[in-house]
Amino acid sequence: MKQPINAHTPPKHFKLDSMNAPESKAPERELLGTLANGLAVIKTFADAPSGMSLSDLAKKTGLTRASARRILMTLQNLGYVEAQGRIFKLRPKILELGFSYLSSQGWLGIVRPELTALAAATKLPCNAAVLEDDEVIYLDRVNYDVADRITMTFSIGQRFPAFVTALGRTLLGGMSDRQIDILLAKQTLPPLTPSTLTDKKTLARQIQKDRVQGWSFVRDEHATGLCSIAAPLIDARGTTFAAIGAGWLTGAENPEQVRDRLTAPLLHAVETINRALAQSGFVARENE
Repeated sequence: MKQPINAHTPPKHFKLDSMNAPESKAPERELLGTLANGLAVIKTFADAPSGMSLSDLAKKTGLTRASARRILMTLQNLGYVEAQGRIFKLRPKILELGFSYLSSQGWLGIVRPELTALAAATKLPCNAAVLEDDEVIYLDRVNYDVADRITMTFSIGQRFPAFVTALGRTLLGGMSDRQIDILLAKQTLPPLTPSTLTDKKTLARQIQKDRVQGWSFVRDEHATGLCSIAAPLIDARGTTFAAIGAGWLTGAENPEQVRDRLTAPLLHAVETINRALAQSGFVARENE
């Protein structure tokens, strides 16, 4: 029986001056520390599905107990947190914050029908993702059948390291060679599996090769037995801003044969989406 894959990596804080990074940071005097602390408290719950005590939360965030308590009381009053005895937990209302972003991404409405058709044609789970620093974030997913949900437990909002996924390498290919070199210079590339590419020059060449051919394929680099293929979504200005792809677990069929079978329907879906994006005049970042 195949084991579930749920590879979670903690978020990193390296910022790259690229298409996905803010143009500039506001001066310190313009920042609201209380809001930053409140967001830090919310994010801390991601590693505590059973909830957290006030003491644990203060320790993990580095806040004083008094500050942590005021933030929790505020979140509780707003309906984002509930208290069960001495344990605090997030409430479903917290989803409003994430869905506000998803609702603002109009391009997802163009992608969804083609992603659904791609999943039906390939009989595999298919995903849409964007790049955030050195990670990909899933924004949409279509499962072909129930077994997909059991064997590949990926979810919307989940992050994965960009360098070891087809979606990530596709998105990295949207950067200039210089931007890729800058990003790689800041990285330590741990061998997640024996097949993980850890040589930076080799990895940069692979990203460049994928950019030229128009798609990326990764096998056994993120997790042993996990394969993926992806291709870029391009806005009306010709900028790569997202990617779609499919993932599967190694089975009886050779992974390269699966890749070859998937390439045509994937590129057809991408071509259809990119044509619609161009016709709609969609631009990922209006202020660039």
